Amino acid sequence: MRSSRIFTIFFIALILLSIKNEKAFGACPDGYSSTSKTITICNCPMQVDICYKCYGVSMEYIVNIVGFGFVDDNCIPSQGCNIVQKVYEAIVNPEYLNEELCPNNIPPCTTGTVQVKVKYFSCWYKYWDSYQGHVMWEACEDKAYCEVVYEYCWDPILEIWQVNVKSHTGNNWPPTCTLNIPPDPDENDPPTDCFNGAYSPCE
Repeated sequence: MRSSRIFTIFFIALILLSIKNEKAFGACPDGYSSTSKTITICNCPMQVDICYKCYGVSMEYIVNIVGFGFVDDNCIPSQGCNIVQKVYEAIVNPEYLNEELCPNNIPPCTTGTVQVKVKYFSCWYKYWDSYQGHVMWEACEDKAYCEVVYEYCWDPILEIWQVNVKSHTGNNWPPTCTLNIPPDPDENDPPTDCFNGAYSPCE
């Protein structure tokens, strides 16, 4: 009887853990890897949820930032800091991509480049994540976004990353979500409506 009870508790714990992971990475399509990274944005620690693909035969990366949120409620972000812009700048750069998401996959420029597709979501909503214990911003993926295609490579002579913007395209453009960023919801508040994150390479 006791062993049966222990098994039941263990099984319930596994279910709760799977629900938590599904909540964090529910937006990732089939075939994508998912990860949650903690980085410093606007001088405060932030959790960033990412769906991504490392290149295969097509030599193409795909990187989508689907959610983020400050993990320390007592930390005050730098005044005037554009949160959405800084999140993308931190994640969508060749050094971070090559070290944290797809290690050692960007080639030297003498042998070629890799193509990196990024969706810059324009519309976001806020909700209280009871699993993480803090407010999260999540992309309104059915709304407007700007897709930018980059080419990355490493220049071994100059010892710098070379970045070329190949194209950028607005989808469901222009954004129709409100420009007013709402206050953070409390634990018992419903999610906010979609709002404009005030940053896009297509603008």
